[in-house]
Amino acid sequence: MLKGPTKIQLLKKHSQLSTFLFPIKKFSPLILIAALKPFVITILTTTAITSLHAQDVAEYSARYKASANGVSAVAQREFIRINDNSYRLQIRLLAEIAGQQLAKLEQTSEIAFINNSFQPLSYSYMLSGISTVAHAINYNWEAKLALSRRDEESWTIDLNGAVWDQLSHQFALRQIFVNKKAETNSGEHEFLLIDGDEVETHRYTVIGEEILITTLGSLSTVRLERIQEDSESRKTSIWLAKDWGYLLARIEQINDSGLRIEFDLENAVLGGKQVEALQ
Repeated sequence: MLKGPTKIQLLKKHSQLSTFLFPIKKFSPLILIAALKPFVITILTTTAITSLHAQDVAEYSARYKASANGVSAVAQREFIRINDNSYRLQIRLLAEIAGQQLAKLEQTSEIAFINNSFQPLSYSYMLSGISTVAHAINYNWEAKLALSRRDEESWTIDLNGAVWDQLSHQFALRQIFVNKKAETNSGEHEFLLIDGDEVETHRYTVIGEEILITTLGSLSTVRLERIQEDSESRKTSIWLAKDWGYLLARIEQINDSGLRIEFDLENAVLGGKQVEALQ
């Protein structure tokens, strides 16, 4: 007689899933094994993400196939305009095993266009299932303070310059390419982001361009890697679709234990248009 997974098996799978919710919780947040040998020029980006008009930012809805050591999940990623100057970026992820819901994740950032630059207003992270994790951040830019809360603990964080969260910094990274800044074809991009009671520095290097094969089909992409100065075995790669507003096409992560985590684009609508593969 077939039996469903035991609670111990579910707990083990939940642990694996929690690791890969980076992009989703720690972009340890959010690929392909193509060996490129780029010549990388180091240029650090400015911390503020500017744009000519808030209306330049296209809304989108995208669906991803997520996997990690036998755990599969479906992730929905949406970017919508709340009003003329405010946006919401949200990820929803549902993981099941043997027909049983293992975990549900909702992660949201609200971002505003103020004084010709984008700034995060709030962030929330809620993981539910066998265990529950909650994290929230509220920004007060006039006071230059942020209140960070994780479960029952809370901290006040000084806002010195542009400081993002685990989700909004992904928006900021994409906007650098959307704005077609000179340094997008090579260099490093650096972001400060709040994680609990700390402000971390996340740095990304542009590797180069490549044709990426996704579940949706082949896409022309720019590939980036996160610089992991404290670990030689951990690796995070990101692919952004050049022809589709630098929409996230794939994330691949390998952690210190060798666990491989992938998010792969299945379908998307950007600015009212269906995203299509190369012909």
